[in-house]
Amino acid sequence: MKIILSAAKINKTAPYKVSFQSDTSFEFHTDNGCQLQIGFTEDFMISEIGVYQFYIQNKTKTPSLKDVKLKETIIAVFEHFFEEKNRVAVYICDSMDGKQHIRNRLFQMWFNSYLHKEKYTLQTATIDFDGISYYSAMLIHKDNADYDVYLQLYQRFIEQLTEKL
Repeated sequence: MKIILSAAKINKTAPYKVSFQSDTSFEFHTDNGCQLQIGFTEDFMISEIGVYQFYIQNKTKTPSLKDVKLKETIIAVFEHFFEEKNRVAVYICDSMDGKQHIRNRLFQMWFNSYLHKEKYTLQTATIDFDGISYYSAMLIHKDNADYDVYLQLYQRFIEQLTEKL
């Protein structure tokens, strides 16, 4: 089921102004000139409904570590995404440049510092293959009607993926 998110709603709380790119994709610029695209795509590998892969693409490749406004903008996007509590977000950290462990650690730090983290579960997984660690996570609202089912589906997905490698 395709979702539609609103830039106007996100911009009510986001410190960086996001602009609409598509129904589930937004772009914004940081103070240091970093251009980011953030969005969600339907992910059918875990479930046929309700699961969306989350991505952040740094279009300028400009580092923006320790940018609190960037973190708060991403949180604003997630808060809007989870207004519908039965949605599930998953991510797999990009490993093309070998910095997937940094991306994983940063996302977990952002989650752990989030004021309302008690409303969510962040289920993480690391898959090692040919000397490379791949990081994945599922973020789910604790009031999701199928909370336990999604946790089991994610765990089964990780187990199947590990067995194939």
